[in-house]
Amino acid sequence: MSSQSQNAMNVSSTVSPTNGLSGSTTTISVCIRKMQSVTTIPSSQSYQQYSSPSLSPSQSPPPMQQTLQQPNNIEAIDKNSSNTLKRNPKMELSKTDLLKLLGHLEGELQARDIVIAVLKSEKLKHLLNIPYLSGTSDPHAALARDVVLVGGVSKYEPNQINKQVPTLDALITQQRCMQHKMFKVLKEAELRHTGVIKKLEEEKQKHEYDTAQGDDITYELEKERTRLKIELELENIVDYLKENIRSILTLGQLEQTIAYYN
Repeated sequence: MSSQSQNAMNVSSTVSPTNGLSGSTTTISVCIRKMQSVTTIPSSQSYQQYSSPSLSPSQSPPPMQQTLQQPNNIEAIDKNSSNTLKRNPKMELSKTDLLKLLGHLEGELQARDIVIAVLKSEKLKHLLNIPYLSGTSDPHAALARDVVLVGGVSKYEPNQINKQVPTLDALITQQRCMQHKMFKVLKEAELRHTGVIKKLEEEKQKHEYDTAQGDDITYELEKERTRLKIELELENIVDYLKENIRSILTLGQLEQTIAYYN
């Protein structure tokens, strides 16, 4: 684990480009150095066989020459490892070797993640240095700007667009059907509303007619009541007069009788 953290520190300290081509070259060289340090087989013979005698610790080659020689070293190491596996197909590794390989692989993964993060940061810095929106004369910069703003164009996008057209047509058809159904429902509701209003008008007219008829009947009844009341009063007067006449006649007869006996 100490070797992994040391590798990560080496990568993070080495990869610190500002912008432009120097950052990309430095990042590529760091990747190649990391791959070379990780994939190196611990056997001293293979290392002595494929290591260059001119590259001693005291003499360090120029950066460009080292960058060009590193792919050849990696290819040689890959060939050596493949030949070793072919010669010893049933090679058994001890627990220590497996732990070392696991540590190398984990360090390689960490270095890969660091390099990816560095590349992303370089790309972001490069895009931020490009003139914003319109105003750039570089077509590649304009394309990069559009890709960042739009998010790129997928190869499946035309198919998706072609699939969206029938979907929109089906949606339009469905909306038209729903509009037709809603029109029918509104028409039926309007007819029912008209029928209810008509029935209410008929009930209103009937009630007014009944009220008028009731008023006429009430008036006739009032007239009949008044007439009967007058007739009753006349009958009472006639009866009173008859009684008075009878009483008068009775008194006259009594006077005549008294006069006769006297």
